[in-house]
Amino acid sequence: MYSISIQAGGQSTRMGSNKALILFEGLPLVQRVLVRVRLLSADVFVTTNSPDGFPDLGTVLYRDVYSEACALCGLITAFHYAQNDVVAVVACDMPFIVPALIAAECELLLNMGVDAVIPRTRNGLEPLLAAYRVSTCQPAATEALKAGKRRMISWFDSVKIHEIGEDVIQLFDPDMRSFININTLEDLHQAQWMAKNFD
Repeated sequence: MYSISIQAGGQSTRMGSNKALILFEGLPLVQRVLVRVRLLSADVFVTTNSPDGFPDLGTVLYRDVYSEACALCGLITAFHYAQNDVVAVVACDMPFIVPALIAAECELLLNMGVDAVIPRTRNGLEPLLAAYRVSTCQPAATEALKAGKRRMISWFDSVKIHEIGEDVIQLFDPDMRSFININTLEDLHQAQWMAKNFD
């Protein structure tokens, strides 16, 4: 059993507006991600530091437990509200997430007895498409934040991380499309073109 948290708390500075609510194929981007992952778990929720203005997504929306806006704060919020000891955390701006990859990460975590399963692509670690063990990761992440460390990976050295490389990722997502994210209008237009032509 595992939970799914969709992180929609970013400041969207490069987009100029809340990208979670930008329409993508007729749905707010966050809802597009929700549709793709909601069958994975009975506990699927969205976290954000700005819940005002969100439409009814048909799932629970939680305000970040810390008022400051940072990705690590969103991650800690996911740990706080997850109903299971394993939670998969995904970003709201990844419209092509492959659910089988998320399920595989959670199964790996459970089977290997590690604290987190994090993909590593040619761009580096991908902590916003990863699985975490709440009981060990929550205290480590919270301690890092209280020490002024706001980077998503600033606490990874204090828990047992298992990285999966592109060879493993491609078993579930051959084109690595799960890692396409939207930060700018150009990214949005490119992703919309891909959705029309390949999705």
